[in-house]
Amino acid sequence: MNGRVKDPFGFVRQTRAGTEHAPRERKLKVLETKAFDTLGLTASATPKDIKSRYKELVKKHHPDANGGDRGSEERFRAVVQAYQLLKQEGFC
Repeated sequence: MNGRVKDPFGFVRQTRAGTEHAPRERKLKVLETKAFDTLGLTASATPKDIKSRYKELVKKHHPDANGGDRGSEERFRAVVQAYQLLKQEGFC
């Protein structure tokens, strides 16, 4: 053989120098984009960034920290849902 591996599905892509291409980033789903927006982050945020921002917002909007303010309570729920979605999708 010529030393090359058959790769009909393009799993292993190589440049002329023989190095592999970086894996392609997939396009974000609508809910994923909304979750990043809710946390005030970009899609390039690291898992560490996501977790620290989540903790920051939970402390800020927790009902015990705001005397039961309804607006803050809704924001708290949105932050928790956003984090859970990103965690479920493997971002953190």
